[in-house]
Amino acid sequence: MMDGVVRDILGRQLEAWLTRVVVRGRPSVVALAFGQGALLAAVDSAEVVLGVLAQHADRLRGRQLTVLVLADGNEELPARLGALEATLPAGVAVHLVPGGPARLPVAVKAAGAAGTPLLSYLDGTGATDPAVLAAGAAGRPGELLLVTDTNFPGVTDTDLPSVTDTDRPGAASAPVVPASAMPASAMPASTGPVHAPPASAVPASAVPASAAPGSAPPVPGPPTSDAPASTAPGSALPAPGPPARVSGSVQASLVRAGFPLATQVDLVPIDGSSARRLALGTGHDRSLEAFKDILWTVDEDAGIRYRDPADPAQHLLHIAADPEPGPLCRELLAELARTGPRTVTELRRHALTATPYRSIDVRRALTEMLTSGAATRDPEHGRLGGNVVITVARRP
Repeated sequence: MMDGVVRDILGRQLEAWLTRVVVRGRPSVVALAFGQGALLAAVDSAEVVLGVLAQHADRLRGRQLTVLVLADGNEELPARLGALEATLPAGVAVHLVPGGPARLPVAVKAAGAAGTPLLSYLDGTGATDPAVLAAGAAGRPGELLLVTDTNFPGVTDTDLPSVTDTDRPGAASAPVVPASAMPASAMPASTGPVHAPPASAVPASAVPASAAPGSAPPVPGPPTSDAPASTAPGSALPAPGPPARVSGSVQASLVRAGFPLATQVDLVPIDGSSARRLALGTGHDRSLEAFKDILWTVDEDAGIRYRDPADPAQHLLHIAADPEPGPLCRELLAELARTGPRTVTELRRHALTATPYRSIDVRRALTEMLTSGAATRDPEHGRLGGNVVITVARRP
């Protein structure tokens, strides 16, 4: 149930990413990294990714795309992925890399992903390590989707320092408490040939799914720079760091790693099993919007509810094409009380990054707030455009 929902979101986010990236014609990299004990998730998720690429085979012909699968497993992984690789265009190469997320910095640099479009997907132990997240942000552009436990080992959201605008990428900030992970180390000797894009070689231990044993030269070390962009591409607004209500957690870690835009949501199974946290880091408004659209078009009968990680009341949100605006109304009123008057555009950005909601949901919430008298607007009449200023109504 939970895994099926996550794989569906991964596949559809990949489709949205391909729509932007393929038209540019640049060599691109998709990196999938799975923590210890996640062999089943690695196989199933990699199959979803290769299946999406096969569906877009016509668009990918003549393009160069490298798929890195970082996981510890047995012969099942190369056997199943090798069959799928055979259905892909010649320019799409699949490489298996022993290890998990801790190997991502070395793998993406060796694959030449530091200056090319890079989509990373991380699952499990080590997914939130700062060096791993920074490696995902090294793409130009870089985009990262991750799923992890709802709490870091030994630390909760409320234990971590609040994030303010001074915690934007490149600014001084409180240290992030990383999840436990294996230390990054040199890659082992290669077990097969390499079919990487000409930008660079893939990791020395990378193995095409159908390759025979062989050898390859040593691998360069991990990247040393994670200088981020300061604004969200295509946006007139500067890309803010996570709002003060988001305490540490995955979203703040993504911003500190170099992603101008980040958001997070908890997936809570209705059967009472463990919740998981899903987060996205990106530099494109359109990608963030696409992610939110995907969230709210998940099958309503999938047995999942959403939860805002920063909501102290931990309300559960039912999945629907037009979600109930009440929780968003409460959050927007709380944000206005914290920060003072905000424009509609600023509230849309807040909803997009700091809540599970989409920016298009803000209009319905604001209309309800204004109609009930909970908030006022300036100017008082006319279209509810982006420059309209919203203020919490004074209480008698």
